[in-house]
Amino acid sequence: MGKSPDALIECTAALPVEACKNSFGDFVKFVCSVQEHPDDCVCQNKPKVVRNAFAMMIQSAARGKPDGLCLPKRIETPRNQLDKLKNQLIDMFEDMALGWDTPNPSHMHAVTDLTNILWSIDGHHATLEARTHRLPAMFRELKGYNVPQASKHRKRAAENLKVSTLRKHVNTLKSMLSTTWIDRQRWKVKKAIQELLSILHGYATYLDEKNESMAAYRSGEHSRSMTDSESIQHLRKTQRMDPSLSEVNEAVGRAEIFTPISMSDYSPVDRKKRYSYLQLLKQGLACAECVLYRHAAGGNAGDRYFIWKIPEHCSVDELSNENLSIIRKLEKDSGDCSGPEHLNEADIDERVKVAISAEDEDIVMDLRHTNTNASDRFQVFFDAVETYLADRTAVQE
Repeated sequence: MGKSPDALIECTAALPVEACKNSFGDFVKFVCSVQEHPDDCVCQNKPKVVRNAFAMMIQSAARGKPDGLCLPKRIETPRNQLDKLKNQLIDMFEDMALGWDTPNPSHMHAVTDLTNILWSIDGHHATLEARTHRLPAMFRELKGYNVPQASKHRKRAAENLKVSTLRKHVNTLKSMLSTTWIDRQRWKVKKAIQELLSILHGYATYLDEKNESMAAYRSGEHSRSMTDSESIQHLRKTQRMDPSLSEVNEAVGRAEIFTPISMSDYSPVDRKKRYSYLQLLKQGLACAECVLYRHAAGGNAGDRYFIWKIPEHCSVDELSNENLSIIRKLEKDSGDCSGPEHLNEADIDERVKVAISAEDEDIVMDLRHTNTNASDRFQVFFDAVETYLADRTAVQE
C-alpha cells in the first residue's frame, strides 16, 4: 500500500484495509502466490473458488455492520446541532435496517444531503404544511435542531425557504430518487422522500407564482398609490349574477359611462347582510363591465362604495385618467383634495417630491418674502430668548 503506485509498502493481509489506507495511502496492490499441487491431491477434485481482491476489500469494510449493510459512521463528538441531526438520521436508518452493500462515497453523501435538507426546513414545517401537505411522519420527528434562538444567531435564515434554495433541494432529491439503490426493497424511505420532494416543489411553485404576481403589479404604471383606506376593483360582466343585485344592475345599466352611483342606496343596512351583498357584487353585474371603488371615511362612518359603468373597448391610459378623475371628485366631496386628477398631475407630484427630498438650494426657495404682512410677529419671542441666554451663559473668548 502507498500514496502512489511507485512508492508501495508491504503490509500483511491480516491488517484491516481501512486502517492501512488511512496510514499508508489509497493505492493497493495485491500479490498472490499460487503453489502447484500434485495431480492426486484431493483439492483438485473440488471446485475452485475465485476470490476477487475488491470483493475482499468490500467484505473487510462491511465487517462489523449488521447484516453486512454499510452506513456512515456516527459522529462520536458532535460539534454542533447539525452533527446531532445527522447522528439521529443514521440511528433511524440503523433501526430500520437500512444501508448499502458497498461503502460507496456517493452513498454516504446521500445521508449528508438529506441531513442538510432536513436542517434547512427545520422550524418551517408549519409554513410548508400550510401551503402543501403534511410532512412524512419519519421526517416530522427530525426537528428542533435548527434553533437559532439558542445561539448568537437570533433569527432563522430566511434564505432557507427561498425559491433558489428549494429548487436546489428538489434537484438533490430527484437525483437521489434516480439511483438504483433506492428501488431496492429494503429502502422503505423512498415514499417519504418522494412526498418530501413533492412538498418542496409545491412550495417553490407557490413562491414563483407570488413573485410573478408582485413583479406584474410593480411593472404597471400606477398614477396613484392606493392606501389602506381605499381600493378600486374592476368587475367583469357576468351572466351568473345573483338575483339580489337586480336593482343596482338596472341602475348601472341606465346610467351613463363613468357616472358614479353610491351603493348606500342599494346595499342592506345590516352589516353582515351588507358584507354578503358586496361579496356578491364583486363577482360582477350582467349589464356591463364596472369599476367598484371603496373609500373608508374613518371613525364610525364606515366604508363608502361607489360603482360606475365603463366602456367595453377603452385604452388603459384613458380608463386610468377617467377613473382618477371620478375618484378625485368623490374625494373633493368628502373634503380630501390631496390626490391628483390625472396621470400628468401625478407625474408632476412625483417630480416635486424628488426635488424637495434632494434639498437643492437652487430648486427649493424661501418664499417668505412674498408675504404681504411685513411685520415679524416672532421678534418679541426672539428678543426674550436672547435676554435669557445672555443672563445665563458666559461669552466664549
